[in-house]
Amino acid sequence: LYFLMSNSYPNVIHTHVQRQYQNLKNYCAASTKQSYEIEKVILATSQ
Repeated sequence: LYFLMSNSYPNVIHTHVQRQYQNLKNYCAASTKQSYEIEKVILATSQ
């Protein structure tokens, strides 16, 4: 944990974390959209 607090790394780590977070957000958005589509299909076929 010490090296996280040293001044040479925070920027690199911060950028990496931000990228990971962005990927996660995109992934969640995509799968939410997907499950919404699937739900629509299921609703349409069950009626």
